[in-house]
Amino acid sequence: MKKIFYFFSLMITVLISGCGRTWYYSNECYSLNFINVDSASNVFIRKLYLNENFEKTKDSISLSNKINRNNTLIEVQYLIFNPNREVIYIATTPSRYIYDKTDSYLIHSGKKTYPNGFYLNTFYFGIEIAKPQKNIRRVEFKNNKMAQEWSFNIIDKDYMNLSVIDNYKIKRVFVNQNKMERRVFVSTENVYLSSNHEVAFEKVDNFRYLSFKIPDDKKAASQALNKNVDSLNKTKYTIYDEHCQKKDTFSSKILYPKANKIYFKYWNNKLEYIFIPFSQPVKGYHSIKFNCDRVKFSRPMQAG
Repeated sequence: MKKIFYFFSLMITVLISGCGRTWYYSNECYSLNFINVDSASNVFIRKLYLNENFEKTKDSISLSNKINRNNTLIEVQYLIFNPNREVIYIATTPSRYIYDKTDSYLIHSGKKTYPNGFYLNTFYFGIEIAKPQKNIRRVEFKNNKMAQEWSFNIIDKDYMNLSVIDNYKIKRVFVNQNKMERRVFVSTENVYLSSNHEVAFEKVDNFRYLSFKIPDDKKAASQALNKNVDSLNKTKYTIYDEHCQKKDTFSSKILYPKANKIYFKYWNNKLEYIFIPFSQPVKGYHSIKFNCDRVKFSRPMQAG
């Protein structure tokens, strides 16, 4: 029970400590190991807020909850389901430098919503254990030492609640002189009892890709309001394909960088880091990179 309470309250500690970004700029462009995050993915989000007294509120998407205008968005959690049963969980990093909470963690363009890569923090890579049955969806995350099974109650096609997390230890035993893995059950955590409210995820309609936007500080935000929109629309861009080859050099609209793959870099069969290349340069670089300590549950290196 204490573990799950820590899991869902970690964002407050990070907010108070004023932790900076958890990635760094890179020119990594391509590797053989990657996972897709694109229009074929089903993406669900969970939003968490602090009120004006720095107290954590209930989820913004809880149907019975009305968010006060003075509440501050402190974290967004993403659940990404791919057609081949791959699952990605990503949590963002809270920041004390957010002045535009509507367009910082989530980039909005028309009716579409894109996760902002600037705030990505923690990654879990897993699999969906089986197809959803009897209004239950189950996901497994695993590393060399432990495994977790997450169970979701499916409310309808757009909402589901995380209900139970089963924890296991991974032990290695010898059977007929062959080394094998064995899962040992440790505990079951009731998420609702730990958090005192529903841990609800809402589906994002018309999802396309990950994006990137550097947050405005007060001065930059003030300057942006005074700029002529027509002049912004004439900005030139360099557009790259997924191999970082130049694809185009001009657009008549304001564009945010896009990424539809997360790449894995291994060394001696162990994950060294992950990186996300974008279609446009970010601060003059092709991609952002995360060290392996930001990936709690990884995936084995793929052959090829």
